[in-house]
Amino acid sequence: MVDPVTGVVAACAVAVLVVFQGLESPGTVDRLGGGFRGKARAKALGGAVFAAATVAAGLLAKVPLSGWGVHLTDPAHAALYALACIVVFVPVVGYSSTRPSAWSRTPELRESRYTTGDLVTLVAAWVTYLFGYELFFRGILTFQLVEALGTERGLAVMTGLYVLAHLTKRPAEAASTLVVGPLFGWIALQSGGFWPVFAVHVAMALTAEIVAAVSNPEIQVGGRDAS
Repeated sequence: MVDPVTGVVAACAVAVLVVFQGLESPGTVDRLGGGFRGKARAKALGGAVFAAATVAAGLLAKVPLSGWGVHLTDPAHAALYALACIVVFVPVVGYSSTRPSAWSRTPELRESRYTTGDLVTLVAAWVTYLFGYELFFRGILTFQLVEALGTERGLAVMTGLYVLAHLTKRPAEAASTLVVGPLFGWIALQSGGFWPVFAVHVAMALTAEIVAAVSNPEIQVGGRDAS
């Protein structure tokens, strides 16, 4: 049997490498159709890779489902934590996305003109991606590290891996992981599962994408799909 900590950390390394060096490379995006559609497909596949890494780590290390961080033992507190984070973080993300300095990288799933169908695709891609992402990082990874190392050290190791996964992002975004990493992990532990963090992360990502698109004068948002 694979040691649980060894298994989840190894799965994390493989998943991050596949997603950030493989699926999000220009060549892969081109093979998936290129442009906005290719990036959206790559993003959704990235979520599938993280979900598969969760299942692989759980099965190989024989981690019971209760150790995957998929339960919600305190729904009331989970909702409260999620709401508090959304109230605090979403306005900050939204304001940052109105700044021209952010437009070179945001929206990440870029299109010169977003139709209603494009916006649906954008939302679906990010929800799929972040489900797998948070299932892994604030699910099985966080819960297994904390079980083996204790709360403080477990959250520290998870945060370190979370920071490494963001080194290719904007400096401000990479630096923010030092704060949101342990906070999101703590919320997941207090709630009994990754669900409230998933909701917060989706709200932040979609706010960044849509606000940046609306704010950028070179991007048109709205309108029907061409018939």
